[in-house]
Amino acid sequence: MIATHPFGTACESVLPLWSQTAQARRSAPDARAPELFVFLHGLLFTNTQLDGFSATLARLLERPDIEEPEGREWTMMAAVNIGALLEYGRSQGVLRRTGALG
Repeated sequence: MIATHPFGTACESVLPLWSQTAQARRSAPDARAPELFVFLHGLLFTNTQLDGFSATLARLLERPDIEEPEGREWTMMAAVNIGALLEYGRSQGVLRRTGALG
């Protein structure tokens, strides 16, 4: 999802992260915050099942009140969010078009 030097097959190489089996496990009622976080990014990255995004986001936002993610989990979530802001390296991403990235 995040690479210093983009390469053509990057998207295809990470798609197994969001297989139907893995996504079903991450969206389970007892899913922890990092699992829900990865599930949501899977929806954005694959551009599928976006109808359930809001409900899952609400579940994710409730989780830190129930359980505190570990430091390494917060770091992972921050790094992935930066990748999302950069639209996973898309050449026509919003930040690139505005000139914010040079």
